[in-house]
Amino acid sequence: MIDPHAHHILFKKGLGKTQQELVKEGQEILKEYGIDSIMGLENLVWAPNRVKGQRRR
Repeated sequence: MIDPHAHHILFKKGLGKTQQELVKEGQEILKEYGIDSIMGLENLVWAPNRVKGQRRR
């Protein structure tokens, strides 16, 4: 993979009220299973940077 970066599976915050509520719910579920939603390796994947059509950071 060219130029990889760590990427959260579950967003850290979310955009807009509805998404933020869903993120909060997801974070609570992860917490029930002892998973840190920000630093837990279970919520991180490697993703490529600079792929045509991919969003910018």
